[in-house]
This record gives sequence, structure tokens and C-alpha cells, in this order.
Amino acid sequence: MPNPMFRDFCLLQFAEEHLNSEEFLCFFYTWEQTAISLGKRQSNSKKIIHECISEGIPVCIRPSGGKAVLHGGDICFTFISKQSNKDFGGTLLESYSLVISYILKILNFHLGTVAEIEVLRQQRDETVGERTSSRPRRRNDRSVLWVHEDHEDDENAEIEVRRQSQFDCFASSISYEGFIEYNSKNIKVLGSAQIMYANSFLQQGSLRIKSVLKTVSEARYEDERVAKQTSSWLRKMFKKDVLSLEELLNQDLDLNQYCLEINQLHNSISDL
Repeated sequence: MPNPMFRDFCLLQFAEEHLNSEEFLCFFYTWEQTAISLGKRQSNSKKIIHECISEGIPVCIRPSGGKAVLHGGDICFTFISKQSNKDFGGTLLESYSLVISYILKILNFHLGTVAEIEVLRQQRDETVGERTSSRPRRRNDRSVLWVHEDHEDDENAEIEVRRQSQFDCFASSISYEGFIEYNSKNIKVLGSAQIMYANSFLQQGSLRIKSVLKTVSEARYEDERVAKQTSSWLRKMFKKDVLSLEELLNQDLDLNQYCLEINQLHNSISDL
């Protein structure tokens, strides 16, 4: 299937050279099948990739940072602009929070009075992204391609037991991510990370619509014989008790229709 991470990387290259300071690119999308994306500097990524390949799960590395995200039951966003943009530019933290505010404006407008996604304000020193003075690397940079084989020497290495909070994006929170208050608890529903280059930046995010268990149960595999084993592995790796938007709203949501409506709303807001 097409790789959204490679697409975003190519768009960032284009923006670095051709986007002017008044423009920005923003869109929402879904994934064609269950897949995993890892943060650019995620710990143990080589071993995680090795195990994903063994389980037959498509895996790629995001140009931006953050932790692992299980795709297939989420709606993702891509936001690209210049650092000099008067509405979204600035320092990494300033830019990050401005983009999140814009994304939440769209999502909350769509939610109406049913619920409100709020921003978790900064409480301590945290990393929300990465700044680099270099330009995006060449178009065939393997870090954003689908990883189909493990070229490392430790092919037989067992992936070590790790806490889900160190692996799963939605098992922990950082400042300026999106949450919904539920039973006096802040439930994270929107994760995001940013990468800044010499002149432009890319911010990526994921809105968890369906639960991990539902995403796994609805996953499609070519070989049904390995489906049970793969589903078991996904349940082990991703925290199952993190509530999704469907569960918080107590309703079933059509992923593609929901994404279409959000994109239409974004287009109407950006035209104002």
C-alpha cells in the first residue's frame, strides 16, 4: 500500500524549496490497512522492526519523532509550512502549539457540543519535536520507506520486554497534545510530533477513533493462519485500556466518512 510517511517527506522537500511564507499545507487521511509507524528516534526501533516483519505487519519510520502508533483505526493529519509563516511559525514549541490549536479548532467544530478536545498545557520540560539545520535528505532516504527486511546482524535477537508507556504513543502524554476529560481523568485522543528543517517544518498527528482491540479485530491479513498470532502480538504491544473517541462518545464512527467531513470542514475554515 502507499506509504504516507514517504509522501509527507516528499512534500516537506517540496515545501523547503517552493512553499512561500504565506502558505501552508494541511490534510487528514486514513490508512488502507493496519500498520505501525515508529518515531524517528524511537528506542529499540531495529528490534521492533524485526518483530513487525516477523509478524507480517507493515512498518515504517516517521520523519517526525514520537512513539509507536498503531494505524488502521485512526485519522492522521499532515501539516507543513514555513518557519516564517506569521500564523504558524516561530520556535519549535511555539509552532507546535499553534498547529495543535488549529487542528483542535477543526476537530472541536466538528464535534459540536458532544465533546471537546482540550490541550494538555506544558507542565515541565518536554520534547515535542526536533530541529535540524540541514535540508531534507534525498528522496530515496530509507528511513521513511516501508521496511521490508532487517539488515542488522541481530536477526535472531528477541525483542525485550518493555513497558508500553515507553513504546505506545497513546500510553503516555506530553504537553500540547489533545485530551478529553472523562470521569475526572484526562484521556489522550490526539498525539503529535514535529520536525523542523532549515526553512520549513512538518507536523504529523494521529486521532485515535477506534480502540486497539477493535482495530486489531478488524485488521485484514492475507494469510488467515497467522492472523490470530499477529493479533495477539498487537494486543501485547499496544495498551488496550486507553479509551478511543468512539468509546468516549459511545457511538460507532465511520472512519472514512468522518475523515471526509473533517477535510471538508478544514477546507471551509481555511478559505475564510
